[in-house]
Amino acid sequence: MEIPATQKALLLYGTKMPYALVEGYPVPELRGAEVLVRNKAIGLNPIDWKAPDFGFRLPQMPYVAGRELAGVVAKVSGEGKWQVGDRVAVVSTDYRDLRKAAF
Repeated sequence: MEIPATQKALLLYGTKMPYALVEGYPVPELRGAEVLVRNKAIGLNPIDWKAPDFGFRLPQMPYVAGRELAGVVAKVSGEGKWQVGDRVAVVSTDYRDLRKAAF
C-alpha cells in the first residue's frame, strides 16, 4: 500500500467558522513507535461539532478534529504489535497533536 505525500483534510480556521475541506494537507510523519492508519470510518462526537462554536480545546489554527476512527494500518515505525494491513479501531485523547486527528 503506497503512502501519498498529501491527503484531504477537514480544517477549522477559526472559532464560529465552518470546517473547510482542503486538498494537499501533508500526511503526518511517524515519530518513535507509532502507526499510520488509513481511515475507513470516523466518529463525529459532540466535541467535534461544539468546539468551533465555543472555542473549546482548539490549541492551534488551522485545527483538525476527530479523535475516533476505524481503518487499516498503512505504515509502522518502531517496535510494536501492529503490522501493515491490520484492521484497527483508534481512540485518541491527545487533541493537541494534530497528527493524531481523524478528519
